[in-house]
Amino acid sequence: MSSTSPAPGATHEPTEPLARRTSLRLSATLLLAGQVLYLAVTRFPTGGDAHDHHAVFGAHAGSALRALVHFGRYAGMAILVAALLALFLALRTRRFPR
Repeated sequence: MSSTSPAPGATHEPTEPLARRTSLRLSATLLLAGQVLYLAVTRFPTGGDAHDHHAVFGAHAGSALRALVHFGRYAGMAILVAALLALFLALRTRRFPR
């Protein structure tokens, strides 16, 4: 047997603490969820020619989904900001004082 292979029955020690891996998973999940939510709610066009701003804004103001779309966009951005904060905290090193 080579000296680099683990002995039978030896447990594998993770290289990163469980809390850090969990934080990285949380930030990745939040990033994906925020982006998917933001893209999903922006897929509801209000209609009209995109270059005719008066028609587009008029259709947008009369849209019943307007408030829901705006709330979805704000929620998506809030989730993305929370994800970036979670990623920052997960990747923070102990070399620098807090």
